[in-house]
Amino acid sequence: MNIPSLMRCPRLRLRTKVVVILSLCAIFLFVINFLLLGEQENTFDERLGINKLNPNRDGGHNPTSSMVRHPQQLRERDSHANKNKIATSGITKHGDNNQQSDLFSNLEQKLLLKLKNIPEIHLQMKLGVRDLVEELSRDLIRNRTQEPSQAFPWKVAASWVKYNEIFPASAPEMGLILHALSSRTITKASFAEGGSQLKIQLQLEGGQKVLFKPKRYERDEVIYGSPYGGADRHNGEIASFHLARLLDLRWSPLVMGRRINLKDEITPVADKPLLSTFLNRGSSMCFYAKCTYCEPSYAACADGEVMDGAVILWLPYPLKSYPHPWKRTYKTGKFAPWEVNSGFCTIVEEHSLYKTGPRLLDLIDVAVFDFLIGNADRHHYVTFANKNASRVLLMDNGKSFGNPYEDELSILAPLLQCCKLRRSTWERLQLFTGQALSQTLKEVMSHDPLTPVLAEVHLWSLDRRLLKVLAAVELCIESRGKQNVIQKNSV
Repeated sequence: MNIPSLMRCPRLRLRTKVVVILSLCAIFLFVINFLLLGEQENTFDERLGINKLNPNRDGGHNPTSSMVRHPQQLRERDSHANKNKIATSGITKHGDNNQQSDLFSNLEQKLLLKLKNIPEIHLQMKLGVRDLVEELSRDLIRNRTQEPSQAFPWKVAASWVKYNEIFPASAPEMGLILHALSSRTITKASFAEGGSQLKIQLQLEGGQKVLFKPKRYERDEVIYGSPYGGADRHNGEIASFHLARLLDLRWSPLVMGRRINLKDEITPVADKPLLSTFLNRGSSMCFYAKCTYCEPSYAACADGEVMDGAVILWLPYPLKSYPHPWKRTYKTGKFAPWEVNSGFCTIVEEHSLYKTGPRLLDLIDVAVFDFLIGNADRHHYVTFANKNASRVLLMDNGKSFGNPYEDELSILAPLLQCCKLRRSTWERLQLFTGQALSQTLKEVMSHDPLTPVLAEVHLWSLDRRLLKVLAAVELCIESRGKQNVIQKNSV
């Protein structure tokens, strides 16, 4: 007998009818609740950037696709990005090998689980961030319209440089110096010796040397393939400098965007070797300078005669380079020791460079910074050569902001394996939760001549990656205790 006929039966007691009705209501509510919970879980995963998409669908990561995806192919997809400004396709990766290290596969699973249970405090915007951003913005616009003596801005910048910082926390002359980088007359142009990336050395009015990294990509182009692929991104250098200021990692050279007329500003003052690399492609002026990969086919081209780029202030002291302990093999299928040994940090700590002093904590700070910007190419690091206990400098950040849809977990290896972090870094990272990091970086970069410096999807990726850093620290605290993970700033 079906349910409707059962309900019409005159011999059925009232109590039985009530039970049947209540049972039907309970089943209905269970189905509705199940559907709602599934929707809430999907929304929460999207807020955290936990990928549930097929990575090889259109617009996802495909190692066999071309290295650079043209912006026109991305705009339709980007218009559907998460309205909370956290990209929904944050694929967590660990290396570009065809094989996966079991070590990082396990770490990935733990990290994603922790993300789902991350403390609510890491999802909230903090009150103190507004005052900090206003202070940093004031330094960018203060005094920049003044006309000081030719050498004044450069002398101030040189006086800032100490063994543990390149610029001070409070820098009222910052705007003046950055404005000089973007506007002072170029008096000389030549090759910048060394390195694999295209760049040239300029001298500005007042005798200051700078590096100029030319624009190679549109800001909304995405570089697919290996996590260290593609050419340097000029806007990555600009954004990295401002991010370092926000995070109070004051070890980055000053960087400013600049728009240069190659015909009027470079060719009249360029030396013969540099001039010999200039060529024309259609109506555009191009040059390829001198570097490991520099040749005519690798030339950077202007928009007609005008070229955008990043101007990087030359540091006043000689530098010393060291191989990074967590260096990659750069060979498919071949793992470095740190990729297969979860106890690799104990080996590093036995080395005299890292046994005492701040060097190891510096490298962990740099790893956090590199993870946020997506820089997987720090195979060496540099310090000042003539300053004892020099900080590790945040230089050469061009391999950043390449793919906003992937998060290279292996960059965080120093943090994940050593489970240590400076208290000041931990506190500063927590200040920018609740999507504050993307919003504040966008605001401070708005004063750059090349604004907008980053596409929105790159800004959103910062918020997603920050949550993963916080989750990684929480994992360490759970396993080792906060007193062993969060280190004194004096160390």
